[in-house]
Amino acid sequence: MVMVRLAATLLVLATLVGGSAQAEQAGTAVVDAVRFGENGARTRIVIDSDRPLDHFVFTLSEQGARVVIDLEHVDFRLGGRAIAGGQHTAQGLGLVEAFRYADYSPSRSRIVLDLAAPAAVVRRFQLPPSPAGDRHRLVVDLEATSLERFRATAGFPENRVTTPTPAAPASTDSFVVVLDPGHGGVDKGSQGPDGALEKAINLAVAEAVRDGLEATGRYRVVMTRDRDRSVALDERVRIAREAGADLFLSIHADADERSRSTRGASVYTLADYAEGRSRSEILQEDPWILDVDLSIRRAEVGDILIDLVHRDTKNQSTAFAEALIPHLRSAGPLLRNTHRSAGFYVLLAPDVPAVLLEAGFITNPDDEARLTSRTDRRTLADAIVAGIDDYFDQRERLYAAR
Repeated sequence: MVMVRLAATLLVLATLVGGSAQAEQAGTAVVDAVRFGENGARTRIVIDSDRPLDHFVFTLSEQGARVVIDLEHVDFRLGGRAIAGGQHTAQGLGLVEAFRYADYSPSRSRIVLDLAAPAAVVRRFQLPPSPAGDRHRLVVDLEATSLERFRATAGFPENRVTTPTPAAPASTDSFVVVLDPGHGGVDKGSQGPDGALEKAINLAVAEAVRDGLEATGRYRVVMTRDRDRSVALDERVRIAREAGADLFLSIHADADERSRSTRGASVYTLADYAEGRSRSEILQEDPWILDVDLSIRRAEVGDILIDLVHRDTKNQSTAFAEALIPHLRSAGPLLRNTHRSAGFYVLLAPDVPAVLLEAGFITNPDDEARLTSRTDRRTLADAIVAGIDDYFDQRERLYAAR
């Protein structure tokens, strides 16, 4: 059974409106957002800044369970204005009940997380700015622990040293997710009543998903296109194949020229009637060819190999679609019979789970507005990231049980 995360999206509690010229001249880092996300027994804290942060993390058990993040002096600009300190609640975000921030000394600043339950710091790393953004991100992961263990490890270290920040997890241990923004270049796709172009929406959604996946430190993301250019279907397949994709997600916006009232997201997996076409592509040495040499095997053995791999891929594609849909429901309306099937070329891969997402109907004014809103796209992207997390968590549990 897929375990659905009810609060996997990152909640932005404070956003940057502008940096200060004085801070830039003084060389002081600017912290402009503190964000939280929940994943089962873990809670993730993401601190956005204009440069990497020298920091030190420890826990305290006196006067309530706390996690302390000491920073070299920073300028806090949470909520769009410079302020020496403040406090926010973080209700509904797992292990963190509230957080506060202030200057601890002339040379140090501090963020204190008040915990709702005992927790251990299980991982911390920094991420550089993504290609689409300019913010550095300090990530701290907390995991629920026993009160005894928390008390045993809590306390301010006597010889505190600002330790180097561990790098994000190595890409060799990461899942490879290929994002395929549909259309591009001369192929504009459909157009909304306010003039929005599908090709632009597809790319914007894919970029937001990419940023969300990379922020987890868990995935290596490959884009079939990262700008407005035409990419042939077989080229999209080749890019994913060469990347060693663990998952392929093609992103589109639907259209209904007959009725502008039709709206909602849907997901497609390969239809039964298209399986013959997929087999034909394999035997013609399409870029999705399996990593087996069928020429040296008896025909019936080759058929069995193809069927086994194809069946597992189809099951995994279905599992991803079913993991994704509950999260899409939290981000916006869904089309009736949300999980559908089709013979789209990009779904023909015999050995890579593949899903095509129709993020909404660009021909519907409400969906068009939602898909062109940066805030709503971020909500949609967070839902997609949560669905991808669920899918790989489920897959890891199944493999571990074998």
